[in-house]
Amino acid sequence: MSDPFAFECVWSTPLPAKAGRFALSPDGEILAVPGRDGSIRLLSVRDGQVLAVRSAAHRREIIAAAWSANGSLLATGAYPGEVGIWRPDLSPVVALGGLPREVNTLEFAGVRRLVAATESGLSQIALPAGDILPGASGSANHLVCTGDGGVIAGTEGGLLQVRGAAMELRRSWPAHAAPICQVVRCDNGDCITVGKDRMVVRWRATTPVARWRRELGGELLAAALAPDEAVLAVRGRDDRVHLLDPRDGQALHAHVEPATERGWCVGLQFLPGLADPWLLLGLAEEDRCIRAWCVRRGADRAAWSEWVSA
Repeated sequence: MSDPFAFECVWSTPLPAKAGRFALSPDGEILAVPGRDGSIRLLSVRDGQVLAVRSAAHRREIIAAAWSANGSLLATGAYPGEVGIWRPDLSPVVALGGLPREVNTLEFAGVRRLVAATESGLSQIALPAGDILPGASGSANHLVCTGDGGVIAGTEGGLLQVRGAAMELRRSWPAHAAPICQVVRCDNGDCITVGKDRMVVRWRATTPVARWRRELGGELLAAALAPDEAVLAVRGRDDRVHLLDPRDGQALHAHVEPATERGWCVGLQFLPGLADPWLLLGLAEEDRCIRAWCVRRGADRAAWSEWVSA
């Protein structure tokens, strides 16, 4: 595929154990990496250096992490149904269990509520006390919160569900023929879903009207939208990072990774505030290594270099 895109690995940090879904702080400076060994690591986004570690944060493997919008709280979800709330220095705020089964993803809905997608449905947690609020049944793989406190969730059965702040179901439709592994929210209210049926779909707002559909090779696992929404990155089991045009789904580039980076992709995220070049963070589970790529389209890496030295 002839195009002007270039990928350059700018840092790589090995991890002592497999990791869950990582979370980037709102200011783009710190990466929280939950470990399958029950630990939490905070990494510098500028160089990948480990800033802090909390060993045995959970008794079992940690699956997901999420920062609050102001960066004052970090949430972690672990097997089997445990949630921890931490301060930025990894000191504990509250720990609780009792959620139904495994926590797949977490997201803060404001500063007073945490929503978790679990194998048994959606759960809500009131903060800071940690009280469990009424949720919704049915397996949920991934979620994003909306501006009105509602939730858009992708299910194991391929359904896309739109729910209100009280978890009431507003709309649901069959979006994929296989489990939905990620939901991405666009600035205009559209959402993009990635399914294990090899399909990427952009939906018109919260309606079952598809703006475009794109089939890619291999089972798809994760996606990330650039901060300027000029590029959508999608990672699959075919060891490629696909770059798509979010406006129409057209292929822009396919970056083939070395064989050592194979494995279940548990994280893919762009650094906010940078545009051409972009900084893309990725983690392949079997490789036990998190990487940062400078992705550029005909431009040099000046913006990235200036950000690092600031």
